[in-house]
Amino acid sequence: MHRVSFPWRNTRLVVLALVVLSLFPNGPAFPKASAIAPPAPLAPATARQAPDDKSLKQETPADDPSTRTTKVIVDASDTATRTRLIAHGASLLVDYGTFSLWRVPVATAPAARQQTSLSGSATFDAIVLRDSVINTSVENPDSQVSRQQQRIDGEQFWLVQFVGPIKAEWLKTIEATGVHLVIYMPNHAYLVWGDDASLTRLEALAATDPVVQWTGPYHPEYRIAPPLKQAVPQRAASDMLDVTVQIYTTSATATTLDELKAFGGRIIRNPSEVLGFTNITLQVPAGQVDAIARRADVYNIEPYVAPTRLDEAQNQIMAGNLVRDPADNLVPSGPGYLQWLADNGFPTDPAAILWLMC
Repeated sequence: MHRVSFPWRNTRLVVLALVVLSLFPNGPAFPKASAIAPPAPLAPATARQAPDDKSLKQETPADDPSTRTTKVIVDASDTATRTRLIAHGASLLVDYGTFSLWRVPVATAPAARQQTSLSGSATFDAIVLRDSVINTSVENPDSQVSRQQQRIDGEQFWLVQFVGPIKAEWLKTIEATGVHLVIYMPNHAYLVWGDDASLTRLEALAATDPVVQWTGPYHPEYRIAPPLKQAVPQRAASDMLDVTVQIYTTSATATTLDELKAFGGRIIRNPSEVLGFTNITLQVPAGQVDAIARRADVYNIEPYVAPTRLDEAQNQIMAGNLVRDPADNLVPSGPGYLQWLADNGFPTDPAAILWLMC
């Protein structure tokens, strides 16, 4: 067979794609990506929107402006800026080698940020959730949360935020208290899992180690997806809702699954493990959503939306591009690539495709 020489490899790849499309005109009907597999662990920052500096400053107590501070990062090569920061009352928090983290007076920050080697943001003191922000620079930042979590003797979730970009040794120090790292949370924070004794040690560490900026509960309020929070009040307590519940996998997971199934709703997707979490999609009464979120090992509960077919095959059917196959079934017609390739001298036999890969 005469081999065609192509000046560019990209041309071969384009032709190969056209051949494949022509050989499979009907193609599989793919559902939406969210329906292909059980949901991976979604941090409560799913669909999160990072706050700007202004929104966080509004939450800062109305004290003497001269006492307010913020954080900035300085490139290690810019010794002049480091010197100026010290002269204006800034203090070094962490030296990372290639850069350093500083606490500077808010009054000094605007002028300091004009230096190209310096960057910073009030979001350094924020844990960003799906529909709210925990401003860890203020006292009791979660005091207004409607669904509160209390300390228990058994294991539960807890949040810990570090002073800045996290070092590996900081995580080891946290784990030494006996808690388990669960998942990263923006910004510079982790969700951890521990019993009362380990959380007590974590709180003691936070009181003495300056790199641990804040610790606090992972309230049930944070675990419910915003659309579900809006839907529940509009439904009767007995109405069944389709939800996906994500559970931190422990020895108690089987018990939690049994209790969820006991609500009597239809099991839409059987339990499956993903990255330390067990996911189950099922129907639960609207009146039980809060109770589910209050379970110690429930990390996330969100609405489940059944997938719909929105692929090219459906588009061709809706457009009326139909032909009858050998079995006299109506099927979408091919896109016409096969004839185009033949008209331009390209092979249309699947066995001849391999030469394009060389």
